Amino acid sequence: MFSTGNSGTLATTREDSLEALSIGAVYLLCTWAGPRFLVNSAGQSPSLASADTVYGLALLTLPPLGLLATLVAKDPSRPLWRALYPGPEEPVAGVILLAGLASLLLNAFDLWPWVWRWQVGAVAYMASILSRGDWIAVIVWLVWGCIFVPLVEEVVFRFGALRFLQQFTSTKAAIAGSSLLFGVSHLGLDLHPDRYQLLNAAWATVFGVVLSYLTVRRSGGIAAAVIAHSARNAVESFSLLISIAIVRR
Repeated sequence: MFSTGNSGTLATTREDSLEALSIGAVYLLCTWAGPRFLVNSAGQSPSLASADTVYGLALLTLPPLGLLATLVAKDPSRPLWRALYPGPEEPVAGVILLAGLASLLLNAFDLWPWVWRWQVGAVAYMASILSRGDWIAVIVWLVWGCIFVPLVEEVVFRFGALRFLQQFTSTKAAIAGSSLLFGVSHLGLDLHPDRYQLLNAAWATVFGVVLSYLTVRRSGGIAAAVIAHSARNAVESFSLLISIAIVRR
């Protein structure tokens, strides 16, 4: 079921995986430690400090993206570029539909509630940006959360961690290990996570298994995983915007 022994398997080396993991190290440093420098003088949460925070968070994504672009540009024939490139057989519409529908259903039954439903002040923060008509900030926020973040995380956890672990253990164990790392990364640096943070990390782990399975089924290509991840994030993000628009009517 999880075999990748076909002739179309994407050949990668340990160096390829380590380069992807190095992108992950930069990404985690920027997205975990970086926001602490965005806290304002009043000591507000980084995500709620000011309308400019969304630009700051987006800028923190540029270092890992720059490293990714450098590695790909250095040699377009590298496995990383081929892994990112969607093939003609990619079920784009189906992946988007299933990921979006799953997110809607899990949220509706309170199994995996969207982050903005339980993150303190998230709705008020985005409502304040919309009330000022700062549409550039909204677009930056959407591109950051629905394109940049999924792209970098899939490179790190599916191309990097999954492929790296496959060199030392079975594919099933590699899927489990990389997915667990993906879930734990969603806890951030909080040493005392609450119920919702733990729930979010648990479901992120399950989602990681699905994304890893998509990657393995496509012989190491991560295009389908990136699309599914983006679709899931997009449903959550646009639901926030729609809910705010309904309340403001």
